[in-house]
Amino acid sequence: ADLAVTGTPAGRIDARLDRGRFAVAGGALRADLSGRLGLPEAGVVLSGLRLSLASGDTQTARLDVDRIEAAATPAPVIPLKLAARATRRGDRVTFDGEVFDPGRRLVVSGKGTHRLDTGAGDAGVALNPVTFLPTVLQPADLFPVLAGRFSEVDGTVEGRGVFRWNRGSVTSGGSLSVAARTLAVSGADLNGVATEVR
Repeated sequence: ADLAVTGTPAGRIDARLDRGRFAVAGGALRADLSGRLGLPEAGVVLSGLRLSLASGDTQTARLDVDRIEAAATPAPVIPLKLAARATRRGDRVTFDGEVFDPGRRLVVSGKGTHRLDTGAGDAGVALNPVTFLPTVLQPADLFPVLAGRFSEVDGTVEGRGVFRWNRGSVTSGGSLSVAARTLAVSGADLNGVATEVR
């Protein structure tokens, strides 16, 4: 089944449902859905999407996406996968997840909580350390849009962030750390680069 939704915060959404299964046992509902999702205005396509929902005293949701791909050429990032889950107990919702490439060279993880009664919550995200080595892994291997901008990088990048919200506001903070033994960019060779951006 194909479905198009407009007027959402993400713009138009094109969805295709390939399979749906629903079951009720012991007063609890379980639903398993799979399909594809396109966000034309954002230039992103999610394929191999699987959503599982279960209700009861504890409500759970799990979302897996086999491929998240940008339509732009060159792409800002290589195709990624997603694994996320959420659990509701009373007014408290907990969630966690990861976005990663199949080789797990690029991994961004996050976890947090949200209170339905107060509308307040928080989440932390982390970019796992990414190590770039000449002839092994370079920035353009993960971020094709950077092709030609770095001739050689030998170092590590990692980052962390935090988000807090309530019904009236959202605050955020974070840092990105770079430690490079060699950084060759725009014809300049830099050595011993260490910086942290907040």
